[in-house]
Amino acid sequence: MITDKDYNYISKDVYKVDSNKTNSPFRVGMIVGNNNFKILKAEDNPDNGMQAGGWSN
Repeated sequence: MITDKDYNYISKDVYKVDSNKTNSPFRVGMIVGNNNFKILKAEDNPDNGMQAGGWSN
């Protein structure tokens, strides 16, 4: 079960897929969210400014 603390980590990490906001954006396969989740899919859409991530623990 995902806790509020887990959501907090994920909500901060999701912005790190944006190549305009970080020098080393997160990529598929990386472990994130306080080392509890793996990125399954990431999308950086420069047209609308949205970031999306698929997470698995």
